[in-house]
Amino acid sequence: MAFDEQRGRCIAALGGNWYRPWVYPLCTPAGHQVLQEYPFDHPFHNGCFVGLHPVIHAGVAHNFWVTPPQRQVNDPLMRNLGRVVMEPAPHLEACEGGLTATLTSTWLASDGTPLLQERRAYLLEPRQHAHTLHVNCMWTALVEIEVPATKFAGIGVRLTPELTSRCGARFAGVVDPPADQTTQGMLAASLSAPEASVEALHERELAALCVQTASQPAWGVLLHAQAPRAAWFARSYGLVLHNPFQTVGTTLLPTNTIEWGLSIVAYDAPGRDG
Repeated sequence: MAFDEQRGRCIAALGGNWYRPWVYPLCTPAGHQVLQEYPFDHPFHNGCFVGLHPVIHAGVAHNFWVTPPQRQVNDPLMRNLGRVVMEPAPHLEACEGGLTATLTSTWLASDGTPLLQERRAYLLEPRQHAHTLHVNCMWTALVEIEVPATKFAGIGVRLTPELTSRCGARFAGVVDPPADQTTQGMLAASLSAPEASVEALHERELAALCVQTASQPAWGVLLHAQAPRAAWFARSYGLVLHNPFQTVGTTLLPTNTIEWGLSIVAYDAPGRDG
């Protein structure tokens, strides 16, 4: 857990269960929680998580997207569940202006076969008006696997209800990154971008996506995609997903790697008109 001793507030924490690790909570400097950990509609949307389905090996499709509990009889998504096993505990290290947590994990198939080795790095940067979490994932195949084009993949962020369209939150997308591609530059570009519906942003290739509360004083979250750019999966109930396999799948041979990342900025800011 990262704790702001001056304000007496939690900033972020890394946890998990038998099936995978995730980040929860992630708060703005004023203490607003931007994530949701166990939503009743999709209990496997755990804060900021990484998931993938299907991962095909030797003709069998393994599922690293959903986790128990099972919510209906004969749910097809609950078959051949894999696990992401951390080995060993995360490595924590203070760095200039922040904190890093590095995870080394093995993705085990439903029969226990190791399919992928993952190195996941989190960099947390606390600032006066925003807390930024950079997430970088690198997979190395241990056996030959196929990942077809799928909507069940990527770095997922399940937003708190206050940051959903059902609660009046405002959405905006940045198509082309600004000249200043720092966190501050991306946030400024997103706050000046025209408001759009979440449906209009779904499956669009964006440099960044911003969600801000309608209430004042405003707060919100900026999601800034690192390479490779990909279409966003965005839903009104609160899931935002940066998915490199949304339209194109891949086959990985042993030792082949794939890498991508996402920056999440939990910010306190005046409203768009202020």
